Amino acid sequence: MLTHARKGPARATSASPGWSARSCGWLLLLIAVTCLAIGCDQDPLGASRRTIRGDYQLKLWEDDTTYLLVDGSKSGADWVVAGAVARIGWDDRRIVVERRSPSTGKVEGFIVVDVPSKTASQLLSEREIAKKIDLSKIILVAPSEAWKLLSK
Repeated sequence: MLTHARKGPARATSASPGWSARSCGWLLLLIAVTCLAIGCDQDPLGASRRTIRGDYQLKLWEDDTTYLLVDGSKSGADWVVAGAVARIGWDDRRIVVERRSPSTGKVEGFIVVDVPSKTASQLLSEREIAKKIDLSKIILVAPSEAWKLLSK
């Protein structure tokens, strides 16, 4: 009895032709990594952040009404100002934030962030801000308006 040798590559005999065990393994790994990334960060693509200056970003919180000033270079506790942004303005070197209290929601005062030195001031009153000529030129707007300006 003569047998004929087969020429060419062996054919896959699995139930779904074209999918090898290796392909399935890579697909499962991709799905697992994606699930982990989404589980660790509710915004893996950064759609809820807009860069103002340097590493500082305006972040839209999960409730879609609260805005925070955050440091985009930090991965953990990234708040720069403890509390929500009531109004915000900036120039090339500074960001001025009118802050709402995290506990009461009332406007408490202003924080000035020096972008190059990455420092934030203590809470300042409106009178103290008005005395600083260079800061009085910064126009403050609602965070929702700043969000629109930063998207352009």
